Amino acid sequence: MPRWLIPLGAAAFLLACIAIFASIGAPHDPWTGLSTVIYLLLRAGAPALAYLAAAAGLGRVFLPLFRASREAPALQAGLGLALMLWLSHLLGVLGLFAGSLAIPAAGGAVAVGLAMLGHQLLRSRSAEQRAPIAMTSPVWLLGIPALALLLVAACQPPGWLWDSEAGGYDALSYHLQLPQEWLAQGRLWPNTHNVFSFLPSYVEAAFMHLGGLSGGAARATPRGLLAGEGLGVISCQLLSAGIALIAVGLIARLAAAACRRAGRDSTLAAASAGLLMLCTPWTIVVGSLAYNDLAVVALIAAALLAALDDSLPPTSRGVLSGLLIGAACGCKPTALLFGAPPVGLALLATTPARRWAGPILAGSIAGVAMLAPWLIRNWAAAGNPVFPEATGLFGSAHWSADQLRRYADAVTFHGSWSDRIRLGFVADSSDPMGPRHRGLLHPQWLAFFGAALAAAIAALLPQRTRRTGAILSAGLLLQLAAWLAFTHIQSRFLLPLAAPACALLGLAIAGPEQSGNAPRRRTIIAPPTAVAMVICLVQTVGSILDFWGQRSGHPNDMLVAGPGLRTGEPFRPELAPLPPEQRPPPPPGAPARPAPRP
Repeated sequence: MPRWLIPLGAAAFLLACIAIFASIGAPHDPWTGLSTVIYLLLRAGAPALAYLAAAAGLGRVFLPLFRASREAPALQAGLGLALMLWLSHLLGVLGLFAGSLAIPAAGGAVAVGLAMLGHQLLRSRSAEQRAPIAMTSPVWLLGIPALALLLVAACQPPGWLWDSEAGGYDALSYHLQLPQEWLAQGRLWPNTHNVFSFLPSYVEAAFMHLGGLSGGAARATPRGLLAGEGLGVISCQLLSAGIALIAVGLIARLAAAACRRAGRDSTLAAASAGLLMLCTPWTIVVGSLAYNDLAVVALIAAALLAALDDSLPPTSRGVLSGLLIGAACGCKPTALLFGAPPVGLALLATTPARRWAGPILAGSIAGVAMLAPWLIRNWAAAGNPVFPEATGLFGSAHWSADQLRRYADAVTFHGSWSDRIRLGFVADSSDPMGPRHRGLLHPQWLAFFGAALAAAIAALLPQRTRRTGAILSAGLLLQLAAWLAFTHIQSRFLLPLAAPACALLGLAIAGPEQSGNAPRRRTIIAPPTAVAMVICLVQTVGSILDFWGQRSGHPNDMLVAGPGLRTGEPFRPELAPLPPEQRPPPPPGAPARPAPRP
């Protein structure tokens, strides 16, 4: 079979899957669903793709630190994403996404990154160097249905999908609402009416950057992300989907690196690890919403990759890890709890004790530098660099004692340790929306943590994989302890555990290293890889069923209408905004009060 037929067949399969998923329970036919998704991918996906490609190019800035690494392309992708998010936040704080400055500033940053990437690709000679994250195993074909589902879900109007997220209430409340307000006011700056605006908000800054790219902040189009057809909000969701795919690729490379440390063959193992991440329902849900969770997963995976790469000097690994964890905290401050412990453990476990001081100091400085724009911004706005935290030390800014108490109650779990552990495995019967799982057995995890547990045991038994398996398993346990001790016990907050968990799966199923003279047995597929594929298929089926069950079996009713139907600017002239009495009902479990409009 000619090799060119494989990508052609994969593309045809992807389009067929998109057509099928985009017509589930819909009033339109598969062709209409497919054409709508393609239209949205071309129009709304182009700015998101340009942003992520430019991020990969900007990663070259750090090349002197990791040039000798075998995982240099993957590290460049992770570090580039970190730098681009940092730059978006900085430009937003400086007010450069406002008015007539918006397109030059937003486009200029992207143009520089694209130029750096283009120059690198022109100079590259090998196929491996040309791809930031090589995806060469045919096992990846199993991920096409999950990829199609992710794209279809990301093209739905915000607020329409996912019962577990109350229809994406968090996205409507602040992930999209904040960049919309910042575009209107001309600057990324804390707003006293929304406490989340005092968080670092690096991903939300990226959404603001997309608004600047599209001219959404220019005075001629004051509607920001909702200007024109409302495609800006779809661009934000597609950016989240693109970050999800970067996370999948970085996890695959992390698994490959873990296998190499154990002297194992890694191609199928790495692909299986990435597939587990891609096919799990939580990835589809969070990756198709304008959320910040998967940026944290991607940056933690890249940080683990840097920390475990003992071909690099310890200080360089410390700087790289610190930059990546600092950026992860810039996306979501809880990354300090979920990212720093496993990455620090991996860094110290692969460094002689007498040399620990260098990477610890260098990593700490690099992490603070990555968070410096946020710390300075909050200090200027509230007198407290980490507001709304540490109010006893730095002050409570504009908040009263009652507001401090209510905030603490909202983000704190008040049960005992036994209650915390129980909710990790047992449905919460006290939830006002009815009994539901809040921990490892949430239906959107399916077989994920069962597979992770089996993989950890399998990786710890053989002598060859025991050391790397122990590092990853201990990091996973530290993350789980942080979830139990410091969060209010929600299943989505377990997503950072995906990086070490998927890497453990890859390590467990990797085949033995083949010597150059040893005969190779011709087998169709090894049993461990077959088991991993079955697990990934189970996760894919679960994701499809979850999507199918949205809106009482009609998840695509708003796909063709698009966000313009609700904003008053539909991209199809025959579609006029619905009057309030005819608008679709909120998803089950949505809050009683209406979600703020982005």
